[in-house]
Amino acid sequence: MVRLAFRIVSTAAFALALLLVLPLGAEEKAAPLTPPAAVTLPKTPAGEALAVWLDEINSGDENRLTRYIAATFGPELLSRLPVDALKAFHLQTHAEGGKLTAVRIKAERPEKIMVLAQGEKGKQYDVTLAVQEAAPHLVTALRLVPANPEPPPPQPRPSEPVAPPPTGTR
Repeated sequence: MVRLAFRIVSTAAFALALLLVLPLGAEEKAAPLTPPAAVTLPKTPAGEALAVWLDEINSGDENRLTRYIAATFGPELLSRLPVDALKAFHLQTHAEGGKLTAVRIKAERPEKIMVLAQGEKGKQYDVTLAVQEAAPHLVTALRLVPANPEPPPPQPRPSEPVAPPPTGTR
Protein backbone atom coordinates (compact mmCIF):
# COMPACT_ATOMS: atom_id res chain seq x y z
CA MET A 1 0.00 0.00 0.00
CA VAL A 2 2.84 2.39 0.88
CA ARG A 3 4.58 1.56 -2.40
CA LEU A 4 1.37 2.28 -4.39
CA ALA A 5 0.86 5.61 -2.58
CA PHE A 6 4.52 6.55 -3.30
CA ARG A 7 4.05 5.80 -7.01
CA ILE A 8 0.84 7.85 -7.21
CA VAL A 9 2.47 10.83 -5.46
CA SER A 10 5.62 10.50 -7.61
CA THR A 11 3.57 10.31 -10.81
CA ALA A 12 1.46 13.31 -9.80
CA ALA A 13 4.55 15.33 -8.90
CA PHE A 14 6.16 14.44 -12.24
CA ALA A 15 3.01 15.46 -14.16
CA LEU A 16 2.85 18.77 -12.28
CA ALA A 17 6.52 19.42 -13.03
CA LEU A 18 5.87 18.82 -16.74
CA LEU A 19 2.96 21.25 -16.71
CA LEU A 20 5.11 23.92 -15.13
CA VAL A 21 7.99 23.42 -17.57
CA LEU A 22 6.27 22.70 -20.89
CA PRO A 23 4.39 25.55 -22.60
CA LEU A 24 0.74 24.94 -23.26
CA GLY A 25 -0.83 25.72 -26.61
CA ALA A 26 1.10 27.06 -29.56
CA GLU A 27 4.82 26.63 -29.96
CA GLU A 28 7.01 29.49 -28.87
CA LYS A 29 8.59 31.23 -31.82
CA ALA A 30 12.09 32.67 -31.75
CA ALA A 31 12.16 36.43 -31.88
CA PRO A 32 13.36 37.72 -35.24
CA LEU A 33 16.93 39.01 -35.25
CA THR A 34 17.09 42.77 -35.02
CA PRO A 35 19.77 44.23 -37.27
CA PRO A 36 22.63 45.47 -35.10
CA ALA A 37 23.46 49.16 -34.93
CA ALA A 38 26.49 49.99 -37.03
CA VAL A 39 29.40 51.94 -35.61
CA THR A 40 30.85 54.86 -37.51
CA LEU A 41 34.17 53.76 -38.93
CA PRO A 42 37.07 56.22 -38.59
CA LYS A 43 38.18 58.35 -41.53
CA THR A 44 41.58 56.63 -41.67
CA PRO A 45 43.04 54.55 -44.50
CA ALA A 46 42.18 51.34 -42.61
CA GLY A 47 38.69 52.53 -41.61
CA GLU A 48 37.86 53.55 -45.16
CA ALA A 49 39.27 50.29 -46.54
CA LEU A 50 37.12 48.33 -44.07
CA ALA A 51 34.00 50.26 -45.17
CA VAL A 52 34.73 49.35 -48.80
CA TRP A 53 35.44 45.74 -47.83
CA LEU A 54 32.09 45.50 -46.03
CA ASP A 55 30.29 46.85 -49.11
CA GLU A 56 32.04 44.33 -51.33
CA ILE A 57 31.55 41.24 -49.16
CA ASN A 58 27.93 42.23 -48.50
CA SER A 59 27.27 42.32 -52.25
CA GLY A 60 27.72 38.54 -52.43
CA ASP A 61 28.52 39.08 -56.12
CA GLU A 62 31.25 36.76 -57.41
CA ASN A 63 32.44 39.03 -60.25
CA ARG A 64 32.42 42.14 -58.10
CA LEU A 65 34.46 40.36 -55.39
CA THR A 66 36.99 39.16 -57.98
CA ARG A 67 37.52 42.71 -59.28
CA TYR A 68 37.70 44.15 -55.75
CA ILE A 69 40.25 41.61 -54.49
CA ALA A 70 42.47 41.94 -57.57
CA ALA A 71 42.43 45.74 -57.38
CA THR A 72 42.78 46.36 -53.63
CA PHE A 73 44.74 43.48 -52.10
CA GLY A 74 48.52 43.93 -52.07
CA PRO A 75 50.79 41.72 -54.17
CA GLU A 76 52.41 40.08 -51.13
CA LEU A 77 49.00 39.01 -49.79
CA LEU A 78 47.91 37.78 -53.22
CA SER A 79 51.14 35.77 -53.59
CA ARG A 80 50.15 33.81 -50.46
CA LEU A 81 46.40 33.65 -51.15
CA PRO A 82 45.26 33.65 -54.77
CA VAL A 83 42.26 35.73 -55.85
CA ASP A 84 40.07 32.64 -56.37
CA ALA A 85 40.76 31.35 -52.84
CA LEU A 86 40.01 34.75 -51.32
CA LYS A 87 36.85 35.06 -53.40
CA ALA A 88 35.66 31.61 -52.28
CA PHE A 89 36.33 32.54 -48.65
CA HIS A 90 34.35 35.78 -48.98
CA LEU A 91 31.42 34.04 -50.68
CA GLN A 92 31.35 31.32 -48.02
CA THR A 93 31.43 33.91 -45.23
CA HIS A 94 28.56 35.81 -46.90
CA ALA A 95 26.54 32.60 -47.29
CA GLU A 96 27.03 31.60 -43.65
CA GLY A 97 26.65 34.97 -41.95
CA GLY A 98 24.69 37.14 -44.36
CA LYS A 99 25.41 40.84 -44.64
CA LEU A 100 27.97 42.02 -42.11
CA THR A 101 27.78 45.14 -39.98
CA ALA A 102 30.65 46.54 -37.91
CA VAL A 103 29.11 46.86 -34.45
CA ARG A 104 32.14 47.68 -32.27
CA ILE A 105 35.64 48.98 -32.87
CA LYS A 106 38.11 46.96 -30.80
CA ALA A 107 41.31 48.75 -31.82
CA GLU A 108 42.37 51.21 -34.48
CA ARG A 109 45.40 52.88 -35.96
CA PRO A 110 45.59 54.71 -39.28
CA GLU A 111 46.87 51.58 -41.07
CA LYS A 112 45.05 48.86 -39.08
CA ILE A 113 41.58 48.35 -37.63
CA MET A 114 39.99 45.56 -35.57
CA VAL A 115 36.21 45.36 -35.27
CA LEU A 116 33.46 43.07 -34.11
CA ALA A 117 31.15 42.43 -37.04
CA GLN A 118 27.70 40.89 -36.82
CA GLY A 119 26.10 38.99 -39.66
CA GLU A 120 22.40 39.32 -40.36
CA LYS A 121 22.06 35.59 -39.57
CA GLY A 122 23.38 36.18 -36.02
CA LYS A 123 27.01 35.10 -36.42
CA GLN A 124 29.68 37.40 -35.03
CA TYR A 125 33.19 37.78 -36.38
CA ASP A 126 36.39 39.43 -35.26
CA VAL A 127 37.70 41.28 -38.32
CA THR A 128 41.18 42.75 -38.62
CA LEU A 129 42.16 44.67 -41.73
CA ALA A 130 45.55 46.28 -42.37
CA VAL A 131 46.61 48.49 -45.25
CA GLN A 132 49.85 49.93 -46.58
CA GLU A 133 50.84 53.20 -44.90
CA ALA A 134 51.35 54.93 -48.25
CA ALA A 135 48.67 55.53 -50.88
CA PRO A 136 46.98 53.69 -52.52
CA HIS A 137 46.67 51.87 -49.15
CA LEU A 138 46.39 48.34 -50.56
CA VAL A 139 45.15 45.67 -48.15
CA THR A 140 48.13 43.86 -46.63
CA ALA A 141 46.27 41.65 -44.15
CA LEU A 142 42.73 40.48 -43.57
CA ARG A 143 41.74 38.23 -40.69
CA LEU A 144 38.17 37.13 -40.12
CA VAL A 145 37.41 34.57 -37.40
CA PRO A 146 34.27 33.65 -35.45
CA ALA A 147 34.00 35.92 -32.41
CA ASN A 148 32.30 33.32 -30.30
CA PRO A 149 33.21 29.85 -31.55
CA GLU A 150 30.69 27.09 -31.03
CA PRO A 151 31.13 25.53 -27.60
CA PRO A 152 32.14 21.87 -27.59
CA PRO A 153 29.23 19.45 -27.44
CA PRO A 154 28.17 18.56 -23.90
CA GLN A 155 29.75 15.43 -22.53
CA PRO A 156 27.32 12.69 -21.54
CA ARG A 157 26.85 12.46 -17.82
CA PRO A 158 27.66 9.18 -16.21
CA SER A 159 24.38 7.59 -15.30
CA GLU A 160 23.60 7.83 -11.65
CA PRO A 161 22.45 4.68 -9.91
CA VAL A 162 18.75 4.72 -9.23
CA ALA A 163 17.94 4.06 -5.60
CA PRO A 164 15.11 1.62 -5.03
CA PRO A 165 11.98 3.10 -3.46
CA PRO A 166 11.84 2.92 0.34
CA THR A 167 10.20 -0.24 1.68
CA GLY A 168 9.41 0.88 5.21
CA THR A 169 6.77 -0.96 7.22
CA ARG A 170 3.86 0.61 9.01
